Amino acid sequence: MALTACHECGHQVSTEADACPQCGARVRPPQSAPGVGTVAAGTFGGLAGCAAAPFVIGCGCLVLLFFMAALASAATAAVVMW
Repeated sequence: MALTACHECGHQVSTEADACPQCGARVRPPQSAPGVGTVAAGTFGGLAGCAAAPFVIGCGCLVLLFFMAALASAATAAVVMW
């Protein structure tokens, strides 16, 4: 446990303390549990780099196939009606 000076009042404060006991100024930001409610920077929903690319490409292909099938069925219906 090291001591450091408070940036507000100059009182000695432990580096492990959340706030200065003299004036109440924050010494360090509150820490949350690792991995809870956060996604690492540079990831796509938790998938990093190369793992995200096939997912995105696969979703794009499925959407394209859906629209192509919809257009083909619409064209077939138009031919049948005439």
